[in-house]
Amino acid sequence: MILTGAAFVDQDLAFGRYWSETARVGRAMVDKYFNCEDVLLNYLYANASLSQTVEYVRPKWAIDTSKLSGVAISRNTDEHYHLRSNCLTNFAEIYGSLAERKVEFNGRKDGWDLCA
Repeated sequence: MILTGAAFVDQDLAFGRYWSETARVGRAMVDKYFNCEDVLLNYLYANASLSQTVEYVRPKWAIDTSKLSGVAISRNTDEHYHLRSNCLTNFAEIYGSLAERKVEFNGRKDGWDLCA
């Protein structure tokens, strides 16, 4: 998944897909939870291109630096991650799983990126 704030996205293509009838059910989820629009857009792009996806490796730990600025992504980080996990599950059910289309990299020599 590319969570880069849409830095490299063709806006006409992106908005066309996002506002399409195909995305209606996904948009309803986004509106309900006021979250996951970036995840939905990634699903729409991945399904439109027949390219492989990149394997996501969950970090062992993460620092939410937005809380330092007073503009946090959520008051409850665990709830935020839980909500986004639900979005991934629901979008996979709606639009199909991307798991079988992933590309694996060799990983780090110390194995850190492969830790569960």
